[in-house]
Amino acid sequence: MKLKPEQELSAAALMQGLVLFLGCPAEALKAMVKHLDAKEYGPGKVVLMDQEIARTLFILVKGSVGVWKRV
Repeated sequence: MKLKPEQELSAAALMQGLVLFLGCPAEALKAMVKHLDAKEYGPGKVVLMDQEIARTLFILVKGSVGVWKRV
């Protein structure tokens, strides 16, 4: 679901603190925030499978995530 206006402010602040976005102008961050979706995943939920091609960048705001690789 799209972010609410009050969530957009906190999302921009969060992104400013990430190394990935260091040096990114505030206007560019604001533009990116407009395209963000908020999603919640419950415990044990698989978000992405090994070798699955994704066009999504996940920014974890709260909680933890595990990563497993099939061998």
